[in-house]
Order: sequence, then C-alpha cells, then structure tokens
Amino acid sequence: MSETWYLKTSQEVLVDLETSAGGLTHNEAESRRAKYGLNILPQKKPKTARSILFSQLANFLILLLLVAFLISLFTEPFSHSAVLLLVIILNVVMGFVLEFRAEKALEALKKIFTYKTVVLREGKEEVVEVSQLVPGDMVVLRQGDRIPADLRLFEAFELKIDESALTGESVPSAKFTKPLTQKTALVDQENMVFSGTLTVSGAGKGIVVAIGSDSEIGKIAYGVQKAEDKTPLQKRLDYLGKILAIFSLALVAVIFILGLVRGTNILSLFNYSVALFVSAVPESLPTIVTLALAVGIIKMAKNRAIVRKLPAIETLASINIICADKTGTLTKNEMTVKKIWLAPNGDSNSQNNEIKIAGEGYSPEPKIEAKSEPIKKLILAGCLANSAKLSFNQREDKWKIIGDPTEGALLVLGEKAQITSELDNHQKIHELVFEEKRRLMSTVSKQAAGVFVYTKGAPRTVLDISEISEKDRKITEQQVDQMAQKGYRVLALAYKKLADDSQMTPQNLEKDLHFLGLVGLIDPPAAGVAEALKLCQKAKIKTVIISGDHELTTMAVARNLGLNITQENTLTGEELQKMSSQELRKIIDRIIIFARTSPVQKSKILRALKDKGYLVAMTGDGVNDAPALKEADIGIAMGQRGQDVAKEAADIILADDKFPTIEKAVEFGRAIHENIRKFITLLLAANFEELVLVSIAFLVGWPQPFTTLQILWINLITDSFPALALAFDPPDKEIMLEPPKDPQKSLLKPIFWYAFWVSLLVLIGEIIIFYRYLSGGNIVEARTMVFTLVVVFESFLVFSIRSKKPFWQGGFFQNRFLVGAVVFSILAQLLVLYTPLAKPMGAQPLTIAQWGIIIMMCFASFMILELAKIIKLPKRS
Repeated sequence: MSETWYLKTSQEVLVDLETSAGGLTHNEAESRRAKYGLNILPQKKPKTARSILFSQLANFLILLLLVAFLISLFTEPFSHSAVLLLVIILNVVMGFVLEFRAEKALEALKKIFTYKTVVLREGKEEVVEVSQLVPGDMVVLRQGDRIPADLRLFEAFELKIDESALTGESVPSAKFTKPLTQKTALVDQENMVFSGTLTVSGAGKGIVVAIGSDSEIGKIAYGVQKAEDKTPLQKRLDYLGKILAIFSLALVAVIFILGLVRGTNILSLFNYSVALFVSAVPESLPTIVTLALAVGIIKMAKNRAIVRKLPAIETLASINIICADKTGTLTKNEMTVKKIWLAPNGDSNSQNNEIKIAGEGYSPEPKIEAKSEPIKKLILAGCLANSAKLSFNQREDKWKIIGDPTEGALLVLGEKAQITSELDNHQKIHELVFEEKRRLMSTVSKQAAGVFVYTKGAPRTVLDISEISEKDRKITEQQVDQMAQKGYRVLALAYKKLADDSQMTPQNLEKDLHFLGLVGLIDPPAAGVAEALKLCQKAKIKTVIISGDHELTTMAVARNLGLNITQENTLTGEELQKMSSQELRKIIDRIIIFARTSPVQKSKILRALKDKGYLVAMTGDGVNDAPALKEADIGIAMGQRGQDVAKEAADIILADDKFPTIEKAVEFGRAIHENIRKFITLLLAANFEELVLVSIAFLVGWPQPFTTLQILWINLITDSFPALALAFDPPDKEIMLEPPKDPQKSLLKPIFWYAFWVSLLVLIGEIIIFYRYLSGGNIVEARTMVFTLVVVFESFLVFSIRSKKPFWQGGFFQNRFLVGAVVFSILAQLLVLYTPLAKPMGAQPLTIAQWGIIIMMCFASFMILELAKIIKLPKRS
C-alpha cells in the first residue's frame, strides 16, 4: 500500500482504492476483508497450554517436591514414592487447570468490549465493529470519536485531532483535505488521521488507507503494549506471599535443625521439611485472586457493565457517592417530541402557538400535518440542524437512531410531518458541532433558494443570538419555564439566509437569526431506576443527579423517580460558577441535583466531594467529561451514546447506559471483594493450623503429627478445591444492605486475626486428639485421627467462612461448586483411608466411633464459629 496518500487528492485516493464517496458495497467489503484480514493491532501471543504446563513444572515448589521424590526413591518404600509422585502430578494438574482457566478468563476479558464506528456502505451510514474495516471504507467522523484506522480525509468541518498517543504532541492538530505538495513527517500530515488518535472537535469523513499492523500505530504496536496492571490487592497479596514464604522458611528451618539435633534421618527430614514448606506457602493464592477478578468481570459484562481497568473492581466495593447524568442514565434515552411551540410574533396568547404531538419512541407514527409554513419551517430546521440518522432495521423490525437521541427525535418528527423527502434538496456544506461553551449546533445548507444557516440549542442561548422583541422574549422564556416544570426538555430552533459566502465560523453564522420556536421533548424514567435508587440508599450510597437541563425539568424527573427534592438541595450551574471551592464544600452534603451544568463543572463538583472524604463514581459521555472521568475514583462511560474519548478515560463502560447497571456493578464489586476475603481467610486459617501443630509437636518432643504425604494431601485436597469454589460464590442477597467498604481499613489485618483464632480453636482439639491416641502407643492411629480431623474440619470451616450469617439463616447450599468441592474432598479422604493408599500415606481405616469423635469435635468447633457471628452480625434495617 502507498505510504504517501497525503500527496494525492481525495479523488485520486478514491480511484486508487477503487471506492467511492458512498463507500464500498457489502460484497466488496467482505471480499477485501478476506484479502487484508481484520483491522486489529498485532498482539502478544497468549500463553499456550504447553507453556502453562512447563511453567508449572518449573515452579520452585514443584521442583522441591521432585527433589523430595528422588530422595524418597532411595530412602522410602516404593509405594511411598509412587504416592508422592501421584501427589506431585495432581499438584501440577491442579496448578495447570487454575492458571489455564485464569488465562482463558483474561483472554475473554479482552474480547468483551469492542469499539464501533460509523461507515458508509452503499451510500448509507452503518455502525460496524472497528475490526471489520477494510481499505477503501468511507468512515464518518464526529466529535469524540476514536480514529479506527489510518484515514485520508475526504471532508473536514473544523476538525481537530488529539494525536498525542502517536506523536506526543499535546496540542490538537487542525485538519483539512487538500493534498500536500511534498513529503513530510507524520506529525505534519494534516490531511491524514491515524488509528488510535481522538477527534476532539469538528466532523468529517475519511477513506481507510491502512488497517491493523499496516497502520502507523500497528507498526509500533509491540513497543507500545503494556503488561496488565495489577490491582492494589494483587500487589498486597504478592507482598503477603513473600512474607509468608520467608516466615514459613524460617520456621521450617528451625524444625529441620531441631530434627537434626534429635537424630532424625537427614534425608527423611529434608522431605518432611519440603512438604511442610510447600503446604505453608499459599502459592495458588495469586492465581485464584486473578481468576476471581476475571470471573467477576465476565459476570459483570453479561450484566452490561464492562470493566476496562482491574483496580476498579476493588474500588466499587467502597463507592459511597454516584454522580449520574440524568438523560439516558436515569431516563430511557428515547427522546420523543411531544410539543411544538411557535415563536409568538407579538401574540400574547401563547396557547395559540402550541401543537401537541402524539406517539412514543422512534416510531414515526402517527402522522401529523404541517398545516402552516411556520410549523413546516420549524420542523425542517430541526431536521437540518442535525447530524443523526434515522433508519428502519428490518432484522429487528424497529426504527433505530445512529447518533444523538435528541437529534434523532427531531428526525422522527420530520418523518411524522412527512417532510423528510425535502431534505434531499438541501446540500450540507458546513457544520458547527455542538460545544458546551456555545450550547448550540448549526449547519449550513445550500438549496435552490440560496444558502441558509439552521441552528438549535438551549432556549436562552438561541434567543440571545436571534432578532426578537423584548416582549416576545419574555413570553418565550415564560413558556420555557412552564414546559420545564412539566418535565419537558426544551430546545429552541432558528435560521437565517446568508447574504454572501460568510466565513464559516460561529461568530459569523450564529448571529442575527430568525427565531422559529420551541420543541418540548419527553424522556421518561427508565425501568428499574426507582428501585435501584432505593437499593443505593439502603447501601448508604448517595446518588447525585447532574444535568444540563433546566432545573425544573430535572426536579420533575427526580420526583418521578421517588426522590424527595426541594429547591434547598438543587444547585444550578450559574450558582455553581459563582461559588468558590470552599463555599461549595460547605453545602455539597445537602445537594442532590446539579442542573444547567456544563461537563467542565463536573470536575469542580467531583473535587468538592472528594475533599469531603467521599469515594465517587462519576458518569459521562462526551469529550468534556473525560477529565472528570479520569479524576473520579470510578469513571463510568456510556456505551451507547458515549463518545470514544469518554470511553478511553473511563474505568467502566455501561453497555446499556442505565443506572440500574451501575447499582448492579457495585453489587458485583462488593461480591468479588467478599469472595477474595473468603478464600484468603480459608487458605491462611488452614495453613496456620498445620504449621503451628507441627511446630508444637517438635518443640515438646512428640513424633511428627503428619507424614510427609499427609501434609501434601491436605494442601492439595482441602486447600485448593474449596478455595477455588469460593471464587464462584454468588453475591449474598443482602450485600446491598451493608455500608460501603472502608478503603482505609486493612483487608488483611482482620483476616489474620480470624485465621489465628480459628487455628487456635481447632488446634486445641487436634492436640487433645493426638495426645490421647499417642498415649495408646499407636502413632499411625494418632496421625490418622489428626489427619482426618483436619480434612473434615476444613470442610466445615469453608461453609462457615462463606457467609457472615449463621447457617440456620439459609443459603448453606447456595454455592453448588462449593458443595461439590467439599463432597470431593471427603470422598478423596475415604479413598485414602479405605484403599491400599492408606499404607504409603501412613494412615489406617477409622472405626465408626472414631468418626463420631471427629465429626462431634468438628461440629462443636463449627457451632462456636457460627454462634460468634450472632454477636458480630450487624443489625439489618
């Protein structure tokens, strides 16, 4: 492919790529995809099953066990060595399965979210996945879009691109379409836009000239790829693992020295020490944490919340403020024009100017008749000051909007009035995209009668740039307030004819307009929002509504959602602008609605909340929202209406743009946090218990309470499978009745204390059992009793750990994976005791009476743990 597209005219590029201004046909696009492949960047190869297996075999702990196996061949009976080899193989298989599943889950995460773009195919706009682009495709660019491939610009309206990701230049680059006259560096190719950069303003179209690894960023993709960041918890657990390894190694070294002093065979002692060290170090902990995070993220994605950054999972559990946009998040985002109000023209009776519109959603039914020229002009202006597209999806049998829902609603109005056929007589020659500081959007159209400007925007802003009498302005402003009070979102429309080829700037185009009137749009509350808001209140999470709409409109929507709103807890953007940061902090606790705000004011709101100690989740969808999304503890972008700039800045993307999805994401975040706490507790409690018992036995001069194989068996069977099953534990039904997690409180400190007390509890029983049966002179019987006691108790313990409520309050068998893991552990233990495996394991069959003692002691310990929950169980409201 040519690398000097910028030297050619756009028409020459069309010819060279055998395409047209209307884009490729579907068949040609399919043909080219087969030839050029997918538009994806080269990626590092994922770990293969073979590489994972080899990494398991090269694991330091496994290598230690293999050394122990080789030694046992010369020091122990063959049956002992065979069982040791079996245990090593099972450890390798278990580690392989864990890491393989974690790797597959992480690979699945990469496929959860895919960027989409708008292309022209056969002259019509279509939304496609970025990976489906091919050379010759015509891509439509709008403000906030992520550039999906390298493009030679075909059209550019005030287009500026943030190319910092590729060139390092922090100032956005202005773009145009004319060819350059000489070869130049990438940074100066002003008629080109490149994959991975961002549209910060303007609009345009571009022809795909390079995709995937042929794109500029694709050529350096291997160099720019970064390893996946670990979460703070993962880093803390890595540190914990190192500390435990050092502590265990020191303790095992002491035991080894004591054994030598007592004359124990050095090779047998080495094998025993290796087994103890392997058992004490929770080597599977990081893998299980990764798996739990990945499984949780996949579940969240299925519930329409796509996590882009792993640390967000931990933060979700601590969120205590959600700042949510009104439109589309709390409402359906299905704008429908329900009322037209024509400019008064001196008529004091504004009711004569009002036309009510029937129908719901995007269906252009029922039809209406534009009975007068003013009505027709107003509706036509709404269709022309517009960059959305309305089309009927045959497959889904429904009307759909490509672009902004508000603009789509104006197109639906045009379809109802049956005037959209007239749009073909208007050629758009320029567009001024909506900017928050202007609060306007304008287009310039050429038609038989001349060149016209059509503008829509916030009513007072449109009135400011229109030629209108003071009397008519007051009447209009009163109408705006009345409509807003009833919950309408209000837009104003205006136009003018250009006398000459004015410079295409806002200063020249957006002034001295002829005011046409108002449209009132209704966006009803979305299903489930009121219930989700109540759940957040119970979970001690405050919801703050941020809206660019009139305060009366926003208050009406909030009341419809069940919120108790007064003027006292509402603040407008104008009032916010006048406040200092200190003044805002003083009153922000009582504010529930921020109305008429601009996206840039979100950062001021965010900082005030964070200064008061809140952990904030902030929603956003536009270019100007990106700074606040980055600054928030959790940035949440809209997946449907959100611009790519916002998605790049966010931690989480909502696939459905709905508030209940945020509430559900918090619920999942809390559940994942709880599951991680559960299996860390299980692993630490189990490891402490065995290590301390062995240490006490050596210190008081008793025989070893476990054989080498018994230690490894406990580690493999009871520690691994139940811990893994806890990663799949479903959320507690009452998890959203608890307050947010305090991020300042250590997660590990209470776990250590719990593990210590649990270990102490069972340790007393183990010492009593071991001493009692050791006194009888049968060491095999004593070891078997303690060995089985540990296995059975840990099976009881896992059910106690999985819930904060006593077992009689329900949910005991809620996790079928856990039930299966415990049943497997018990069956495996029976296999060891009642088959020929017993002898090499250093065990013997137990009598019914002995089983009774074990079960009675385990149940008693279990009941102590369950009764202790009653004291600590928080009151439920």
